[in-house]
Parts: sequence; structure tokens; C-alpha cells
Amino acid sequence: MSTKKKEEKNYNSSELILVSIGSTILLGLIIFVIIYGLFIYKTDSKTKKWNIFFSRIVNYSCTDNTICTTPTVYTNSTSTGIFSVEFKNSDQSAVYEVTVKNDGILDAELTSVILSTPNCIGNADNEESANNDAETVCNNLSYKLTDIDGNTITLGDTLHKGESKKYYLRVSYSNDYHYVGINDQLSGSVTVNNLSLVLNYAQVE
Repeated sequence: MSTKKKEEKNYNSSELILVSIGSTILLGLIIFVIIYGLFIYKTDSKTKKWNIFFSRIVNYSCTDNTICTTPTVYTNSTSTGIFSVEFKNSDQSAVYEVTVKNDGILDAELTSVILSTPNCIGNADNEESANNDAETVCNNLSYKLTDIDGNTITLGDTLHKGESKKYYLRVSYSNDYHYVGINDQLSGSVTVNNLSLVLNYAQVE
């Protein structure tokens, strides 16, 4: 009789240990799920709170004989990849329509516009002519971000929550910028590369 009671006692003890282990594992899983859920919630909330990016960049206009490459748009970013434009004579231009979207819950204002420094490469067969062409184009290049009417975008421009706004990135080689004595006729085409755009925003106070 005592032996049977002892076996039952040992059995009950083992059962209690298993239940305890199971409860500990279950509690650990519950804690993990809660912590993971909070992490996802905070990450998602932070993303929703501040989410400004280029939603679209397209070639808005490209004059005849101008070769225009469209900038790469990085995901969830207000910066572009490097792109280039090739001019063959004066009064040529490339205009890109840049759509920036505020998909967050805070109003934002433009704090800086960063345009990379262009690099001009002449493509004429003669090296001296190619160098002269490159210098002529780079010295008479207009490279700026504007509104649709051509007015330069000013810092502090507000982008309200839920709003999308269109800007125009203009790269042009024109007689309007020519120095006195410069010949309009290029010996060959000129590639303007190392072009890119970065817009920085901050929360409206």
C-alpha cells in the first residue's frame, strides 16, 4: 500500500514539473509575442509618423537632339541616383517632373536642396575641341529646382501631411547664359553627368 502511494506521489510530482515547465514556456512565448508586437507597433508608428519620399520622377520635356536619362528613384527616399544629359548645341534642355509625397502624419518644411556638381565631357574627335566644348557647356549651364513656372524653389516650402507636390528639375545649356565671345556651335556633343537631387525636410514647428 505504501509503495503504491509512493508511486502516485512520484507521478504527481512529475506531472507538476511538466505543468510548470509548460507554463514557463507558454509565459515566455506570451512575453515574446508582446515585445515583438510592441516593436512592430513602434516601428510602424514611426514610419507612419514621418514618411516623405519621391513617389515619381518622369522626363517632363527633352528638346530635340538632347539625350535625357531618367534619374533612379530610391525607395522611401527623397534622393535620386546619378543621371546624365547629353547636349549637341545651345538652347537645349532637359526637364524632369519630381513628385514628392508626405505620407506621414506631420507637416514638413523643406530645409535644403542639394544638387550635385555637374561634370561635362566633350565627345568631339579632337581632344582640344572636346575640352573646349565641355568647358563651354559647363560654364553656361543652368541646373536648378523650380516650380512649374520656372521660379526657383525656396527653403521653408511647406509639404502638409497627406500632400503631394510637384517640382521641376531643369538642366539647360542656353544662349541666355553665354559669355561674350563664346561660339554657339559645338564641335561635338557634350555629356553632362554626375547629376543628382536630394531634398531634406524637417517637422514644422
